[in-house]
Amino acid sequence: MTKLVFIAIWILAMPYNSLAFNEECEEATRSVEIYYSALREADESQLQNLLTGRLRQQQNTLFQNPYYRDHLLNFYAEFSYEVLSCGYTGSNVLQVSVTEQYGQHDQINKYLSVDVEQGYRIVGVSLVADEF
Repeated sequence: MTKLVFIAIWILAMPYNSLAFNEECEEATRSVEIYYSALREADESQLQNLLTGRLRQQQNTLFQNPYYRDHLLNFYAEFSYEVLSCGYTGSNVLQVSVTEQYGQHDQINKYLSVDVEQGYRIVGVSLVADEF
């Protein structure tokens, strides 16, 4: 019982912004999950719903290539990813850091920028610079 009271007090003592931030990161992570699922399935309509801005325009241009759908299905066949972190980069953009794994040895670290005000739509994908 004492443990439950302690947990309740701890939760109530947490700043509201912290709880809101965690919920926003969960939503952003869900968008990332949908994004990778759409890439694996070469689901053009899902990508159009999820992406916005230049990133959506680029994706739409790629889908005009008749071989792009097959490329996605093959490229993402042995693919997995892991979300590493989530944090704000601006007033309304969350940056989700991921590691993409291709096969057993190839991996890439990326940032996916998710715009909270645009319904957690992805506005950018960029590579993480290697640190030496």
